[in-house]
Amino acid sequence: MIISLEEVDSTNNYAKLLLSKEEVKEGTLIRTRFQTTGRGQHQNRWESERDANLTFSLLLHPYVLPADEPFFLSQITALGVVDFLSSSYELENLSIKWPNDIYWKDKKIGGILIENLLSGQLIAHSILGVGVNINQTVFGGDVPNPVSVKQITGNDHDLETAYQKIRDCILARY
Repeated sequence: MIISLEEVDSTNNYAKLLLSKEEVKEGTLIRTRFQTTGRGQHQNRWESERDANLTFSLLLHPYVLPADEPFFLSQITALGVVDFLSSSYELENLSIKWPNDIYWKDKKIGGILIENLLSGQLIAHSILGVGVNINQTVFGGDVPNPVSVKQITGNDHDLETAYQKIRDCILARY
C-alpha cells in the first residue's frame, strides 16, 4: 500500500501517529510531495524541494528482531537504496556512510532516519524514513556536499515509478 500526502511535517511523524491509531500493513509506504520539517540523524534537518525528491517512510513489523540489533534495519535500508540508485539510474561510485548516509563519490545523495517502536525486548514496528535527492538542483542550508540524480545524469526523472521501485528494492533486502 502507498499513502500519498500533499504536505506533512515529517513522514516519520505521520507514520507514528498512524500506528498509534490503527494496525498498518507491513510494507506500507507513506510519501509526500513536501515535508515542512523533514528530519535527519541527531536533529539535523532534511531539506527537500517540493515535487523534486523521494521523501517517504516505509513501515515494517520485524517482530523477531531483538531491540538491541537495530543495525540490521539500517543495513537493509541503505543497501536497498543503493540497489535502487544503481539499477534505476545506472549510478556507479555509490557508497554508504554507516549507518544512515548514501553517497555518490564524495557527495551526499540520500539519507535515512530509522525509528523503532519496541514491544518488550523486540522491535514491534520500524519506521524507515528515507530521503533521496532526485530532481533538485539547488540546495541551501547546512549540507556541505549534496548532489541529486539529475545533477549526475543531466535528466529529469519520474518520481511516481521511483517510489514503487525503491520500495521493492528495500523490501527485497528485508
